Amino acid sequence: MELTVPFSVISRLQVSRGSVTAAERRRNGVRKGMLLGDGAALVISTMAYVIEAATEDRDEEHCGGD
Repeated sequence: MELTVPFSVISRLQVSRGSVTAAERRRNGVRKGMLLGDGAALVISTMAYVIEAATEDRDEEHCGGD
């Protein structure tokens, strides 16, 4: 049986890719966790570097360092 529907009556279209296995969900969760962890580590290490560099510059100015 074939059904023809005019586009004007379609208000929403949902597409299913099928069910996802537990292994796939776990793999996706691990990937997301690794990306978030790497991003957080990058931000924290960059902030630490900037703070350390600013502190060294300030110490050289106030202590008359070379």
